[in-house]
Amino acid sequence: MTRDRHPDMDPGLVQSCLGRVLASQAFAASPKMGRFLRFVVEAKLTGQASRVKAYSIGVEVFDRSPGFDPGADSIVRVNAIRLRGLLDAYYAGEGREDPVRFLLTKGSYVPEFAEARAPGPAVGTGPARILLTVERLVLLGGPPDQDYLAAGLTEELVSSLSRFGDNLIVVRSPAAPEDDFGLGAVPQAQGIAYCLSAIAYRLRGSLRRDSDQIRVGFTLVETESDSVVWSETFAHALSSASLFEIQEQVARKTAARVLDPHGVVYRSLKRQPAALLGTYLAVFRYHEYEERFTPETHLRAREELERAVREEPGYADAWAVLANVTLGEALFGFNRTLPRPALIEKCLDLAHRAVALDPRGVMAHYILAMILFYRKDRSRFMAAADQALALAPHSPDNLAVIGMHLALAGQWDRGLSLVQEAMDLNPFHPPWYHLVFSLHHLRLCRHREALGVIGRFARLDFFPFQVNLAVIHGHLGHEAEARGALDHMFALWPEAGEEMHEILAFWFPYEGLAAIFADGLTKAGLPVVERPGEMRAGLGLAARTQQTDAACGGTPNPV
Repeated sequence: MTRDRHPDMDPGLVQSCLGRVLASQAFAASPKMGRFLRFVVEAKLTGQASRVKAYSIGVEVFDRSPGFDPGADSIVRVNAIRLRGLLDAYYAGEGREDPVRFLLTKGSYVPEFAEARAPGPAVGTGPARILLTVERLVLLGGPPDQDYLAAGLTEELVSSLSRFGDNLIVVRSPAAPEDDFGLGAVPQAQGIAYCLSAIAYRLRGSLRRDSDQIRVGFTLVETESDSVVWSETFAHALSSASLFEIQEQVARKTAARVLDPHGVVYRSLKRQPAALLGTYLAVFRYHEYEERFTPETHLRAREELERAVREEPGYADAWAVLANVTLGEALFGFNRTLPRPALIEKCLDLAHRAVALDPRGVMAHYILAMILFYRKDRSRFMAAADQALALAPHSPDNLAVIGMHLALAGQWDRGLSLVQEAMDLNPFHPPWYHLVFSLHHLRLCRHREALGVIGRFARLDFFPFQVNLAVIHGHLGHEAEARGALDHMFALWPEAGEEMHEILAFWFPYEGLAAIFADGLTKAGLPVVERPGEMRAGLGLAARTQQTDAACGGTPNPV
């Protein structure tokens, strides 16, 4: 489809096409989404595009009070993502022949009008998406007049699920028009999945309220195969004051378990990566790399992401995760293309580009924060970390990444609490979430506790785990185990021995962990030697490792 954009298109033609969109099955079933589209289109047609802001949309479309704060309440942004998905679905199906199309580009709520000049693309050739149909929860037992609990939780679910990115379309199963909560009920979801090359799932749920407890059960079904990929039941003690809190907690945990990058949908997609297209395949490869940090998964992710940003340069998440993949070259030596300082500046540039494309993008902000940490820009790291947490306080990956680096920057209690919350939200989390707890024990000289956390991952081919194990076994005097961990880590990164001091200083710029690691590696049989010019304020590595020995009540080890 080639499109010519006409800011001064015939208003009568635009109004006619708007009427066709609003009368379609998708929009007729969701008056709120139709109201959203009508508001922004008519504002532009009447020369009032300056009114099209998050605040005015929140107040005039979603009935928020005059004190509405778009920064604290994301209803407009979340529903704008869903509106884009519904428009894509409409133009892939019922609206294929419409002479004018409405485009809602990222970063703006002012629509663009595009005139169709050629037949639309063949069905199934667009970028792959995930279509998740949320069925209204069924109330099991209890008074029928308490069905509002099921309706409210369904609303909260769709809102929470919709925050997981532009490659996701979340729709409700059909409901009566008067039962619209602004959630965008879309009938014939299977047809939408076909038109969009989407991989479809259905989320079913039931709610049972007893005298002092509420139980909510969920089942996630892969639509094409009609197979169950996940089911779980949540139980909460009930009090009148806790209903809304229970609703939010259940929705938050369900969203994390289902759609987190390490959740059940991602695990289901592992069976069919060939079905993924375009930028979603690239981001999928990134999540594959994040679960299995190897040179092979790193190279595959980097190649796919570099292709994705060339083909779709406006996709913020692709730039963000490319920044993190590039950081892997500096952190783990994977497929390195530049010296470490140059890599960090390249990472910073990529992350800033992602934030510029989507100023409220969660992934862009937490990856930017991580890069600022390793750049040793402490104040900007702290600011970026707070911004990421404000944007998505219940996203497991966000909590884990920010929590780990806050801990390493000295805020151990806060950081560990965030990582623990991430693990509670999604029990399918990757192993690296555990690293920070091992480091916490190690810094307090609790070597056996540190081993208890990390020992279960001794066979994993991930360089930081093996270094950690070598350090712990070195401090404990386990010579054979320490040597085994050293052999394993050098098999993963043969050149690491020549730059181990530089690696440790890069990993741990604060809190003295670099010296603790250097001491443990020396005890394991790998002397960590500083190069000339790497001494800090006259305090060399030997002196610092002696300090760590003294702090742990041991005998200083000569270096």
